[in-house]
Amino acid sequence: MSTYDQWANERGVPAARLIAFEEWLLAQMRSRLVWPTDPAAAQRQAGQCRAFVLDAVAELGAHGYLFRPKELAELLTGKLDQIARLQKAGNVLELYPYFRATWRTWVRCSSEELRDRALLCGSHVRQITERAMRGPCAPPPPSLCELAAQLRRERRSAKAESGKLKAETLQSSFDLLP
Repeated sequence: MSTYDQWANERGVPAARLIAFEEWLLAQMRSRLVWPTDPAAAQRQAGQCRAFVLDAVAELGAHGYLFRPKELAELLTGKLDQIARLQKAGNVLELYPYFRATWRTWVRCSSEELRDRALLCGSHVRQITERAMRGPCAPPPPSLCELAAQLRRERRSAKAESGKLKAETLQSSFDLLP
């Protein structure tokens, strides 16, 4: 089973779907974009760029644009192809800053287009009908946008917790001074 099939299976285990999505996304980015020749730098930039895309997917969900996996894959690969075309034409000198700026503003700058596309593909209608058919007892499986938003919240809280721990350690070091 391909990584696309694993994350596109909306009845799959949420954590496994999210891992499969990250693997699929990384493979798509590596096959489309030109990365630094240094393997360590390329791996670091790919991981950072993947995080920007995950944040954009979470933002899609925050705006209510919950796409089916097929439409979401088309949106993401289309955006990656656009960046690849610009990169190959020589318009992108450094990938990381351009990638960061592009994905951080993508949902806000394209909100009308994304809203129209979500309405056109009927993803909101599908979710409403699925929830109605399941009944009030069965919770719906989370969409990939919701999973990405949950991952972003968990990473931010872990980062904040790590910062608090460092501050407490530093403060306890000062407390030991005479």
